[in-house]
Amino acid sequence: MLMPPFAALPQEFKSHNGTPWNALFSQLFFSGGKLPPVKEGIDARAARIHLSAVMASFEPKHEHKEAACAYLMSRWYQKPTSGQK
Repeated sequence: MLMPPFAALPQEFKSHNGTPWNALFSQLFFSGGKLPPVKEGIDARAARIHLSAVMASFEPKHEHKEAACAYLMSRWYQKPTSGQK
């Protein structure tokens, strides 16, 4: 399973642009851009491939993809700076 169930995701990630991670997801999804550096111990390539697979999937609703990707990025990446491109 690539995404946590929607019900298991923290509420703050379920609100469009609710966190800097949701904003980063929207930017990446609609316009592309760069991910922040990964946290220590995270395989950058594996994390990028995982997120790309979720973003490109057709099965889950967009809201679920956004919340899941925002949550996963918050666990794997350093906090994005404003205007992260």
